[in-house]
Amino acid sequence: MTLVSNEGIKMFVISLTYLVEREQVLPFLEEHYQYLDNHYEQGVFIASGPNESKNGGVIIAHKVTREQVEDIIQQDPFIKNNLASIEIIAFEPTKGKYAK
Repeated sequence: MTLVSNEGIKMFVISLTYLVEREQVLPFLEEHYQYLDNHYEQGVFIASGPNESKNGGVIIAHKVTREQVEDIIQQDPFIKNNLASIEIIAFEPTKGKYAK
């Protein structure tokens, strides 16, 4: 995958919400962690974790286009196994480390 420059690029908040009880997600956690690690190593993901209510999680991605984010998230075992739905929110940082 070709990463794009941070300059003027949007970042993405990917919100995952479980469609099943959390217990049904647990057998897929190790595969999900490997998926996350792979995209951290590629420099695409910069933060992730469960949401406060523990009914899903959040991933922050950058250096990719929206189309790439949509392709990447389809590789998540939670999505591949119909365990979670996703919402992708694009934003352009104006403050902080990743701002223009």
